[in-house]
Amino acid sequence: MFSLFSLTLYILIAAIGLIMGLSNKQAIANLQVIKPNPPKVFRLFLILFAAGIVITLTLSYFATNSLTSADIPDEGSMKFENFKSVMLFMQNLFFLALIVIANIYSLARKGVSPVPYLLTIAFYTFFVLMDAHYLSDYFVIWKKSLRLLHGELPDFHSTAWIKCGLGACVTIFNAVMMWWGIRK
Repeated sequence: MFSLFSLTLYILIAAIGLIMGLSNKQAIANLQVIKPNPPKVFRLFLILFAAGIVITLTLSYFATNSLTSADIPDEGSMKFENFKSVMLFMQNLFFLALIVIANIYSLARKGVSPVPYLLTIAFYTFFVLMDAHYLSDYFVIWKKSLRLLHGELPDFHSTAWIKCGLGACVTIFNAVMMWWGIRK
């Protein structure tokens, strides 16, 4: 259904939220030693958000471009799969980093701010749905046009909506854990 990497990522993000919430609940002087500045943390979040969008969109472009620029279909297919794998890795890496920075921002503000969490959900949902409705469909149509696809067409759409739901659930879980950890 979906990759082991995605499942591991969801478990890791939930564990990070649980650990950050519990450690903040139990700590007496949790972030008082570091004293993060909320505007600087939010600026870091926005920079990471913009970098994630630019890098992931660039990899998406190179993935689709690899199919049109290849002379040999198998070579184009391998290039596409490589670019798509790197794109999915970067998407998941930025998703993890955005959630951690959103948690740190909530801890710095001493209150849960919904904006970073909503931007994180939007980032993840956009790229998961783009993969399912554009990249994977484009690849299947390309394979079908070259008569390389045999059998049934795979269904990427239902898996994508499940991934979006799990990503939103993990993000909301992190926000709830931050809220629980902050309210002493």
